[in-house]
Amino acid sequence: MMVSKDGMYSMLIGQNELETDAQSADYKPNSQRDLPLFTVRDGPRVQPYKLATAGLGLLCTGLLIVIIALCIHFQNSYRPRSELDSIASNHSTVTKALEQLQGEYQEALDARHRVEAQFGLQRSEQEQLQKKIESLLVEKKDLQSIISMHENSCGKCLPGWTLFKSKCYYFSYDDSKPKKSWSGSREDCITQGADLAVVDSEEKQLFLMRSITSMGLGRMYSWHLTGFWLGLRDVHVEGTWKWLNGTELTVGYWMDGEPNDTYSEEDCAAIYPKSDLLKSWNDAPCNYLLNWICESEMPNP
Repeated sequence: MMVSKDGMYSMLIGQNELETDAQSADYKPNSQRDLPLFTVRDGPRVQPYKLATAGLGLLCTGLLIVIIALCIHFQNSYRPRSELDSIASNHSTVTKALEQLQGEYQEALDARHRVEAQFGLQRSEQEQLQKKIESLLVEKKDLQSIISMHENSCGKCLPGWTLFKSKCYYFSYDDSKPKKSWSGSREDCITQGADLAVVDSEEKQLFLMRSITSMGLGRMYSWHLTGFWLGLRDVHVEGTWKWLNGTELTVGYWMDGEPNDTYSEEDCAAIYPKSDLLKSWNDAPCNYLLNWICESEMPNP
């Protein structure tokens, strides 16, 4: 009978196991002695401890991989203490430098503001100086005009009077002469063969204004003390202003808001040295003490 190699191998294994079973028969229970003396199998038998060993090996390998990865991670993220101290020191230095730069910037900004303020002050002073120069030029022109009028008046008007358009004018401004009421001023003019001035043209208004502004009264007194009485009032009908020659006023050179007849007592007109030459009249109480302007015809030669 022919037996294959696999069958022969199985029979040999069975024979070996039979011998082993015979040797261990003495300590087996009696209930097991009737079992077959050997078993025939076709392949190798794997013991359980080998499986456990393989599993532990795989687990250890996994743990080793995890430990290695963690080591690499912490090695990359770990910085020596000296390096951290260096970073902190650099941060402190940068912070101090930033604070210093901020301080310097603030100082520069303050200096800029001071320069701008000083420049603004100088510009304001320059503008004021320019206005003074312009004012002085106007005064110079007015004085030259007055000098010219006085030269033309020489021999044509009484001493102290000024010639303008064939008429002579007297301005009472004189520290030796006290101010007078409207009626007192008119009496003084009449005693000199004249009367209070009548302003019947813009040209005459400008002449009177340049004459009284050249006296510099506005720089020495409050404006309401610098007026000159004119021959104009509304004593008969309130609001109807008439000149002493009987003509009714048609064009007036009042200040803004005038005449206002405050307390119903302002019935006489006066002219004041104002910057606006065409807005210089004001109504005032007739008993108020002011300077005055007299007007007369040019004396015959």
